[in-house]
Amino acid sequence: MTSSNTLFGRMAVFHSHSQPQVIEKQVVPTPTVQEVLVQITCCTLCGSDIHTVNGHRSVATPTVLGHEIVGRIVKFGEAHPRIDFAGKPLQENDRITWTVIDRCRQCFYCMQNLPQKCEQLQKYGHVLHSVENAFAGGLADYILLKSGTDCIRVPDNIPDPIATQASCSTATVAAIYRHAPKFQTVFIFGAGVLGLTAAAMAHASGAEVIAICDRDPVCLKRASGFGAGALFDADLPTQAKELSQLTHGRGFDLVIELAGTQQTCAAAIPLTRIGGTIIFAGTVSPTEPIPLDPELMVRRLLTIKGVHNYTSLDLQKALDFLENSGKNYPFELLVGETFPLSEVNAAFERARTTRGMRIVVRP
Repeated sequence: MTSSNTLFGRMAVFHSHSQPQVIEKQVVPTPTVQEVLVQITCCTLCGSDIHTVNGHRSVATPTVLGHEIVGRIVKFGEAHPRIDFAGKPLQENDRITWTVIDRCRQCFYCMQNLPQKCEQLQKYGHVLHSVENAFAGGLADYILLKSGTDCIRVPDNIPDPIATQASCSTATVAAIYRHAPKFQTVFIFGAGVLGLTAAAMAHASGAEVIAICDRDPVCLKRASGFGAGALFDADLPTQAKELSQLTHGRGFDLVIELAGTQQTCAAAIPLTRIGGTIIFAGTVSPTEPIPLDPELMVRRLLTIKGVHNYTSLDLQKALDFLENSGKNYPFELLVGETFPLSEVNAAFERARTTRGMRIVVRP
């Protein structure tokens, strides 16, 4: 039996790539201890969400998808400290975003500053849906943030559909550059949201040469507005002379792979200069392995790193970038159509045909 004050909320439940998502309604829980109840104002559809719905990426089902989220605080648990990750005060109705993961803060990986690999990890938009864990994804009216989640207040000058990306693509790019050494020349595979964000951050940092490659001419054309000065299509061998001239024949200080294909991963190695660094961050679904010559790696002093998700500090840096230098780049061009939650399946249909942009879902 429920009282007249009981709060209900909707969520879009994903069961299988062969079935449409179903809108369900459940009682919204009251936050306890250090939890926070948030009313969602905006969720954007990430590429990984689309891979899941297309059947190219497996998740535990049923689940509520969506991890690029912004919302307003409804209620704090009684022990919540009422400050965000940066130490700024929080109160009800503040607009916030948060880390994509909830962590224990005590396990081996948390203590190694790898919270995204926490041994008790819960990842929003990937949680097995149940009555007890119903509000854990962005395609819903509300979300319940657990105690291991770091919240950050969203600056007023960042619109919702751009702020949502901070908790995924922008923070991931911030993590990439945290792992990168100093560089003046960078080559980026992929001119989607991640790639253009990477170009903008490199440009804002003062990089001399920013080259980007993509098979989609529409995505590639946008890259100029995000600081990329050299644009290349997927047929790199025919453009070898132009590539060589950009770095005086040495190769790039830093090569970032964000396209997530076997071909682009393999192509990253010969583009990198002696002593250079390659960062793989785009292969978040299965790909075929690539050939690797150990002698080449040794003699050319190459470094290869993998970056997956991010830390709370990366999320803070992502928001700082969007609030400040990010204003100089047309991130609004990466925002597509808006759909209500009730039309979530139509939103995914649109996202399938809108590469390099984020489709918006608002409750």
